[in-house]
Amino acid sequence: MWDLPVIESFNILKEIYRVSDEVYEQQIGLFNDLVNLQPLYTTQVRKLSLGQRMLCDIAASFLHNPKIVFLDEPTIGLDVSIKSKIRTVIKELNSTHNTTIILTTHDLGDVEALCRRIIIIDKGKIIYDGNIKRVNEMFGAYRTLKVQIFGFRDDTMDVLRAKLAKQFSDVPIIVENTEPGWTDVTVNQDEVPLLDVLNFVMGAFAVRDVRIVEISMENVVQKIYDGALG
Repeated sequence: MWDLPVIESFNILKEIYRVSDEVYEQQIGLFNDLVNLQPLYTTQVRKLSLGQRMLCDIAASFLHNPKIVFLDEPTIGLDVSIKSKIRTVIKELNSTHNTTIILTTHDLGDVEALCRRIIIIDKGKIIYDGNIKRVNEMFGAYRTLKVQIFGFRDDTMDVLRAKLAKQFSDVPIIVENTEPGWTDVTVNQDEVPLLDVLNFVMGAFAVRDVRIVEISMENVVQKIYDGALG
């Protein structure tokens, strides 16, 4: 309630949903234990920051202990600290009360942190519906080799891409730039050992630094959109 203090908004919702005193105190206590909402109780809702308001909105959504909750982009536009708190609340309430929670989100950090089952929709059509562990297992062999190349020029990635395509002609290798100063080379280790690719890159270019990372959920989803599941 925009003009009321947070605690008065909670009290109104308690009456609307006919929440017993016992359940109400239990839920409020849980929110305080997880994210310490109590300092916000006397603040008018309209004076809360975006992150504070989202935390209170999440608490309000779970106040009456519903069986199912739909959350649309619950962490959009929030900083890392608030995102972490919201994910903590969602995960704990799901675990404690066995609440079914459906997220619609473009934040793949939410997906990785919270979801066991994912449904991926492309142009209104479901292209994947299943366990997130299966997706991770299917793409678990992918690794990204991140390299810093001395004398990097505008055409360096094109040259690297061409050299890799010639050397490993039967293996799809993705070359892209996702962070300033680094060139990403993503390979499927079931098709070509990462060490072979690393040795080739270091032999073909003057390499300043190297990092190896697992494929991100964002890249996994992109591969699914590109038809990697079928």
